[in-house]
Amino acid sequence: TYKVSSANVGKSISVELRYSFEEQNKSVSKSFSVKKTEPKISVSTSAKVDQDTVSKGTKVKFTFAVENNGDTTIENCTIKASKLNGGKAVSASFKVAAGDAKVITYTGTIERTIEVNPVLTYTVAGKTYTKNMKSLTVTMASAAVDVHAEPSATSVDPGGSVDFDVTIKNTGS
Repeated sequence: TYKVSSANVGKSISVELRYSFEEQNKSVSKSFSVKKTEPKISVSTSAKVDQDTVSKGTKVKFTFAVENNGDTTIENCTIKASKLNGGKAVSASFKVAAGDAKVITYTGTIERTIEVNPVLTYTVAGKTYTKNMKSLTVTMASAAVDVHAEPSATSVDPGGSVDFDVTIKNTGS
């Protein structure tokens, strides 16, 4: 067994075996190198919102999923979206082991129609990567009303008055 230090990875390493055979000293030399393998990085994401049309002031739950289909842990993972949490990460930094998944939820109050463009940032072997996640739109419910006015009379003398029955119906969402 020969252990290769990280400082020797990618370099030529010479090994010499000395032995005695039939009272003769002999040796065999061999050179080799150990290549550094690059990690297989494969990350999939999904994003969803529990309500896509809401009234002003409604709390909405956003769910973000990160799945690591690669062969190494992804670390320092953060999810940010400029329209959520003041543009700061929606959770603490996290990591996802190879073959695992992580689900992050964030609840925010909607004050207007917004388009959310979440971005996952993570590191593998000291290198930083970003991945745009699925865009989500939360629409502010629009007000819509039907107004119906029915006069008590269809003709009136000058200076006279007419009573109206007015019905207002909310037909919005």
